[in-house]
Amino acid sequence: MQIFSDTISRPLTTKLQCLTTPNLLLGAAVVRFIICVPAFFLYILPLSAAGGLWPRNDAAFCAAIAVFSFLSGYLVTAAWQMATDVVPYRCRTQVANVCAVAFQAALAAALLLALAIRPLLFPDTPPKVVRTHAPE
Repeated sequence: MQIFSDTISRPLTTKLQCLTTPNLLLGAAVVRFIICVPAFFLYILPLSAAGGLWPRNDAAFCAAIAVFSFLSGYLVTAAWQMATDVVPYRCRTQVANVCAVAFQAALAAALLLALAIRPLLFPDTPPKVVRTHAPE
């Protein structure tokens, strides 16, 4: 669902040009994170034996992930397209390089943050060890 939503959103940036200025694009990205990220953590947070703060609903959760992925793909592609248009022509190569490095750094930072907060969210759950062969 995630990959499908992300893939569908990328070519739509040429047809749905809703965000025409960098300020609108940045505002949309911030609002998306302010709403979606806390909602995700509140959904998975194990506060009781029954589950998190909200009732578990896998279909709604999959739909929320699809919407988040769609918006992510749309915003990232729109940002890439807009980045080269708002800078002078001579700086476009550097802007493209900075965008690529920033994207990779954001992925690494997200992974490190997830590893750091896992013990806080799930203190009683040890990491799973995957065995590739039977013990001797």
